[in-house]
Amino acid sequence: AFSPSKIKVSQGTKVTWVNLDSVEHTINTDSHPAHTYYLPQNSRTLRQGETYSVTFTETGIYPYHCTPHAASMKGAVLVE
Repeated sequence: AFSPSKIKVSQGTKVTWVNLDSVEHTINTDSHPAHTYYLPQNSRTLRQGETYSVTFTETGIYPYHCTPHAASMKGAVLVE
């Protein structure tokens, strides 16, 4: 699971996800499987220890999921 799964940040904040699991994960914008909501929020597959960052320049809610685990790994970034 993403921890935390939901965060609130200020406009202009850079958010970095770190894969701490031994299993590969992705950060993909909704909706699954289209991934078209916010294209910069689509990572490559992340192995253990790898990171992915996005700077959120516009206010809004940015939902995301892990494609291999889309049924259970979900989150959102609220940008104020």
